[in-house]
Amino acid sequence: MRVLVGVVVVAVVALLAYNYLQTGEIRLVPQTTSADEVTVDTLRDRFDAARKEFVEAKRAAGAARTDATAGVETARRKVEEIRAQLDEAMAKLQARANKRRSEVTARVREKAAKLQAAIAAFRRELQ
Repeated sequence: MRVLVGVVVVAVVALLAYNYLQTGEIRLVPQTTSADEVTVDTLRDRFDAARKEFVEAKRAAGAARTDATAGVETARRKVEEIRAQLDEAMAKLQARANKRRSEVTARVREKAAKLQAAIAAFRRELQ
């Protein structure tokens, strides 16, 4: 009996660890992710990559004392493209939110709003 309880405890701990590594949340059963949430997460990842590219271009320009216009302009164009796609996604989310209220839609809208704020801060930094 003790062995069975021990195996069950180890299995639950392993499941919690796996879910934490995959989702960043400690849950027995992970939350489902909608297509909208995947879209916003993908846009967030692309924004982070563009921001990193911008920082690296500025750092390289500072170290070599060269012009960073090309790298900065590339990052700016990528961010503008991401912003346009995010605006489209937000419009779709708003339309769906008007039809139904759900926890998933609210969570995705919150993530999208945070990404919009990060993009706005990045654009202010460019000016």
